[in-house]
Amino acid sequence: MGQKLLFVHGTGVRKAGYDNDVAIIKRRLERTCLEIELVECLWGEKHGVDSGTALSVPQYYETGGVRSLAEADFLWNVLLHNPAVEMEQLVLAKRKPAPADTDDRDGLQRLHQALPNAVKQCFRDEGLDDLLAPAVAEVQGDYIRLLQTVPGILDMKELGTVLARATVARLFRLAAQQDRQLPNFQGRGTLIDALEQELIGESRSVVGTAVKAMLPFLSPLITSYRGMLTDLVRNQLGDILRYQARGEAIRSFIAERLQSVADSEVTILAHSLGGIASLETLVQHRPKNVKTLVTFGSQAPLLYELGALSKLPAGGPLPDHVPPWVNFYDLSDPLSYVAENLFPGRVTDHRLYSGANVAAAHSAYLDSDLMWELISDHLK
Repeated sequence: MGQKLLFVHGTGVRKAGYDNDVAIIKRRLERTCLEIELVECLWGEKHGVDSGTALSVPQYYETGGVRSLAEADFLWNVLLHNPAVEMEQLVLAKRKPAPADTDDRDGLQRLHQALPNAVKQCFRDEGLDDLLAPAVAEVQGDYIRLLQTVPGILDMKELGTVLARATVARLFRLAAQQDRQLPNFQGRGTLIDALEQELIGESRSVVGTAVKAMLPFLSPLITSYRGMLTDLVRNQLGDILRYQARGEAIRSFIAERLQSVADSEVTILAHSLGGIASLETLVQHRPKNVKTLVTFGSQAPLLYELGALSKLPAGGPLPDHVPPWVNFYDLSDPLSYVAENLFPGRVTDHRLYSGANVAAAHSAYLDSDLMWELISDHLK
């Protein structure tokens, strides 16, 4: 009886993203040297929300609807549009009085000017090291125009974070003008972290405290980008809402995929909402060929506690026919939860550390060596 690995994706994923994940999983399986066949379970194309028009959104097309925001959050998109936007907001922000000797903006400016002389390996790895000097020069122009003589005290860590993000935004704009390939979300964060280390001696989140200065001014920005924002969250949020309302279609789809390999021993590998749907499929449809459920970045434990699982009532036991459950979580991922405390002896939780920031950690599991080592042990 052959072994199979059924991959059930999470919320918001469609064919292009699923194919990327499948490629990663296939490479990982090849390294195990085990004869395991990957079985695909792409439910999002048929049973996820329609990513077409949004007639319910006011001024959808006028505010950027149907434009792709792949791997870019809203604030980063604003920075790319205007890399000086955070500096402009610092000019307008009300700053609390502080001792004058804490405002060493001249020293920070000199550190920023010297960045091209201490270019980090991560910029070379991305093939962008030659663009750091012109990006710094452009940001220096913004800084001199906006902040060099602004009255009041500036927080140096906040200013350093602003300069780091503005520099990478300028660098990305220069790279785009030359049709160069741009780093993904995680790569972008690595570049910003490297500059922050040089400027303030520490790395902070890609969307850090400096953005607080923008909050009073975000309302008009949100209004003008509302169509884009809808596109950014529609699939992710919509799939969750649709599952809660009509989850039977997704569970039946998973059950059918399991039935298609009924003569094989199957391990389910499920991410996020896929883990919720897979758990409830096991409870409801009782497939006999599943030996292990592996979830990562899953909210199933939380929904169980909230009484929000239609097939597994809160406080009830995990049915005996549900196979052993292995669950991976990351403290940096706010969408991951633990299950051992809810079902002692039936679930094994494993903590991972991706090193990714809060916004990226939920999508970083498939890159974890530790997760794949533990999965390989279970497959063996």
